[in-house]
Amino acid sequence: MGLVNNELRSKAWAILLKSDIKTGLKQNTSKHSDEGQIDLDINRSLNSYPKGLMKPSKDALRTQLATLIKKVLRAQPKLCYFQGYHDIAACFLLVMGPTRAVRALYNISLFYIRDAMQSKLEPVMQQLDLIFTLIRLTDEQLYRFLEECEVPPFYALSWVLTWGTHDVKELELSARIVEFILASHPCMILYVAAALTLHFRDEILSLEPDYAMVHTSLSKLFTKVTLSQTHPLEVTDSLDVESLLEKTAVLFQSYPLLKLRQASKVPWLHPNSCINLYDIWFLNVKAEDLPVSNAHIQGLMEQGDLNQLIQKPTIWKQLLNLKLPIFMDTWTLCIGVVVILGLSWKYHTANLFS
Repeated sequence: MGLVNNELRSKAWAILLKSDIKTGLKQNTSKHSDEGQIDLDINRSLNSYPKGLMKPSKDALRTQLATLIKKVLRAQPKLCYFQGYHDIAACFLLVMGPTRAVRALYNISLFYIRDAMQSKLEPVMQQLDLIFTLIRLTDEQLYRFLEECEVPPFYALSWVLTWGTHDVKELELSARIVEFILASHPCMILYVAAALTLHFRDEILSLEPDYAMVHTSLSKLFTKVTLSQTHPLEVTDSLDVESLLEKTAVLFQSYPLLKLRQASKVPWLHPNSCINLYDIWFLNVKAEDLPVSNAHIQGLMEQGDLNQLIQKPTIWKQLLNLKLPIFMDTWTLCIGVVVILGLSWKYHTANLFS
């Protein structure tokens, strides 16, 4: 279900990301250091969707995609490109169009996936450990099997980096997962990954306890996610996306973020992680106050202690004291409820925002 079409999605995503403002990004003509890799990735992008594009149309779309990514990274040169970023960017381009997507991709880069856009991937690697914590808390037998095979959670790296957009082959499917995360919390992709792994636990446990075999099988699980629900009598090894998101919501209700971090070996992650700062920073900043300054972003990207940053007379104090006007909170909540209407009514959707 979710948001029925791209016109509605475009409006809703802009509200959720606080990107629906008239002022554009500050233009920067200086090339970003990663533009060489960006061009290489763009040249082999957009092969799964849109379907049936002729080469001239695909080339034009690739040019728009490259322009979109470079605008965002040139506006914040401290952000680093990672392979797979173009998959998320393509989803936003195709749903929102080349103009609206710029500010939306900029905000998602700063406030949702910034951990993956540092010079090193350690913050993301810490997040992957939370997936195994969820598996351990939910299915001890599966957890022990994965430990016996010495399989780390790296199989889910592309899922977490790209919110599944790299692994699925339909735009509608990518968009459904993206909007679910936008309407909840940056950490929700970790719960999606855990729910997907847990769903296929019988298939995984039937494998030989061999690292290569198990890792390969796990890494392909996201390709089993489909849009439509199969007939109850039909034997299939797929999982429809609405069932996946419902399982994810249940998992989040059972083990909310604070409880999960307390049970994990890495309870606090990187001090400036998006997961740590989302509630106290992004949710408390007005749309018109974005984008924040380059100096502030540089502070976020440094390996410093958050408390020290807050104590300094910088934009931090202003940001952490800002409150959204009531109408903005109401709109955000309403859009979030619309996004997750596909979930079972028995699971109260308000818990996704607690």
